[in-house]
Amino acid sequence: MIKDKFFLFNFSKILGAAFIAQIIPVLISPVISRMYSVEDIGIQGVVFSIVGFCWIFSTLRYDNVIIIDRLINPIRNFITVKKIIAITSIFLTVIIILFINQLSEYFNLNEPLVLLMVPLIVYINASYELLIIYNNRVQNFDNIAKIKVSQSSISGIFQLIFGFMGLNYFGLILASLISKFVPYFKSKLFRIFFIKPKLYKKDFILIDKYKKFPLFDLPSSLINNLSLQLPIILLASNYSLVISGAYFMTQRVLQIPITLFSHSFLEVFKEKICDAKNQFKLRELMLDSLILILSVSFVPFVLLFIFVEDLIVIFLGENWVMAAKFGKILVPSLFFRFISYPLSYIILLKQKQQINLIFNIISLAFVIILFSSKTDVYSLVLKLSILFSLQSIIRILYSFSLTKNISNIEI
Repeated sequence: MIKDKFFLFNFSKILGAAFIAQIIPVLISPVISRMYSVEDIGIQGVVFSIVGFCWIFSTLRYDNVIIIDRLINPIRNFITVKKIIAITSIFLTVIIILFINQLSEYFNLNEPLVLLMVPLIVYINASYELLIIYNNRVQNFDNIAKIKVSQSSISGIFQLIFGFMGLNYFGLILASLISKFVPYFKSKLFRIFFIKPKLYKKDFILIDKYKKFPLFDLPSSLINNLSLQLPIILLASNYSLVISGAYFMTQRVLQIPITLFSHSFLEVFKEKICDAKNQFKLRELMLDSLILILSVSFVPFVLLFIFVEDLIVIFLGENWVMAAKFGKILVPSLFFRFISYPLSYIILLKQKQQINLIFNIISLAFVIILFSSKTDVYSLVLKLSILFSLQSIIRILYSFSLTKNISNIEI
């Protein structure tokens, strides 16, 4: 794969766009961390954690069908998944309205109405990701690059504007909403951004054909995401919004290399391995990919581990010393996740979602056990880092084991 010029060209294109998209929040972070309080970031973290969990539910994981299904026109699958997003968003709205007081009390939110924004954020975020997936399927990597840069630029600009206006956490949330809605304006798919949630026979045919996604991959992804987001929520409810905000900001900063490289790599990698002509050299593609990822990541992550505390304090300010200490602890787990994120897509290709579900259930159980034990917050974060590292290592090893029997590929 490393010698595949077309792959490397598209990867470089997405990586360049991702770099620009990620450098913008990095550059404005010193301003954002001073314009908004740690509590504002904590509220944003709680809301976005809820959104991150609900976002996976919003598509029932049928968004993967757009990439994997090579027989149906991708626009047809896009429309079906868009209807599913609309239906699940309506369902989510009803649930939040019914339990808004209980939810706001559990999450320590003084303003319950902020939860009413969650369904809208979920709908727009899911629609944005669906637009990226569709452009990947039609191999329009130029458009993906433009969308990513546009989204990041708009988000950064509006975070600064709303910060100057004194909109606190609401400004952070609104900026994200605007930035992910705008890319649709220049898309031919804008006319179906708000779509009538009515399913027809052809929609049900697709739903039935790929029912493994909601049956196995959906609960697996929900549990995996819950394992990642639960610490932010439990830190807010068991400790304080300040500690939760510090953890959330740490994750946000350290997530940059994963978003920058791993997400960019996956955008091209999954199109590559789903191509029928590559179905009999998956092991070779995986090994080449692993070598490429390690070659560009090992030294930077070692340097990050050494200097991360100083970098976070310099960037975010003295109020974020706790975030800096969290960063030192979490870097190893981010390294292994950095490697596993693109490679583990092979699990979906081989439709082994049920095994992935078992992995994630075990991981979630350990997260809950860790929070049930009485310990100081730094020891807790260290145990989480070890757990997430092991989870990623196991996923890497299992992904490679799936490439042994290359003749039995289910797509």
